[in-house]
Amino acid sequence: MPSPTPTALTFARDSTQQNSFVPSISNTMVSAAMTNGVPGTTTVPITSDKWIVSFRYTPGSEFWVNVSGVAAVIPTSSTASSTTSEMNPASLVLIGGTVINWISPNAISNISIVMWQTI
Repeated sequence: MPSPTPTALTFARDSTQQNSFVPSISNTMVSAAMTNGVPGTTTVPITSDKWIVSFRYTPGSEFWVNVSGVAAVIPTSSTASSTTSEMNPASLVLIGGTVINWISPNAISNISIVMWQTI
């Protein structure tokens, strides 16, 4: 198993004295208000080889995200099939230059993408 990708981490103790992690503030953020079925896209900066990319969504909304180089697709069938789109990913490790595509079937939803360079 490969070792984890290193990044600058800030550890502290929470109110119960357990170890906790909070990422540093990022200055690489993207946000968009989405409309039903209108795709969005952004590119991970090439200023670093690897990035930790975190996604935030309007609560209860559905976002389909694709980082394989093709448009994100909303499923239209109840039959299980292979896909490269992922619904509401929390975080991904991505290479600089990766194109992030997303789409939402919701009438109006917001997405925020926050990126941290790895070291």
